[in-house]
Amino acid sequence: MERPVKTHYLASVDKQVRTMKCVEGWWLPDAEKHLEGVLKERNGQYQIDHRNKSLEYVSRWGAAVDIGANVGLWAKDLCEKFASVYLFEPLPCHIECLVKNLEKYNNWTLFQCALGEFKGFVDIQPITELSNSRVVIDTANPIYPLDILDTFGLSNIDYMKIDVEGYEEGVINGSHKMLRENSLVINMEQKPSVDFGHKYVCFGAGKKLESLGFSLQNQFQDDYVFINHHNKYRS
Repeated sequence: MERPVKTHYLASVDKQVRTMKCVEGWWLPDAEKHLEGVLKERNGQYQIDHRNKSLEYVSRWGAAVDIGANVGLWAKDLCEKFASVYLFEPLPCHIECLVKNLEKYNNWTLFQCALGEFKGFVDIQPITELSNSRVVIDTANPIYPLDILDTFGLSNIDYMKIDVEGYEEGVINGSHKMLRENSLVINMEQKPSVDFGHKYVCFGAGKKLESLGFSLQNQFQDDYVFINHHNKYRS
């Protein structure tokens, strides 16, 4: 079933012809080397232990949000487990692979944008490779749309994964309403001692979540698991 991909943001962005490759059952951008190596080394598996550490806190399996969906390495598993999945990914080269990787599922909706605390446009530049690209605000070429999660009106969210290479605090700042109104588990990557080139500080997003009533429950490498005070798992 072909999915109605949300493309209204990028009518004129990135019209170059892109090529893909299939590695251990996953479609990747042809230039992607890091993920290719990881998938080959692990027989097509990616961060299963990371996911399971957070999914063990989930008690309801209605809707999940994947922020920084990349090519769908987490999204495929989320589509298997949750009734509906909302995906946010700004890079066209990732999106084309993502759509192919999720062809067998019909319970996901894709929004073609990055998320932050304001509406506008930003640049997204690779730190080392496409798989770990970062948001850059002060740039001469801001072509990728940035939106606010609260404006999407998502409700009954049970799980959220955030992997945005240091821009986590911006995502949280634009999500206060949704975070207060939903009882959910959050798996958020936070990398220490990395200069991402914007104003947000290391672990600032975790502190912001705690100020909103969330508590840190677990950690696996750079992934941190938070749940909020009215999460049913804790009742």
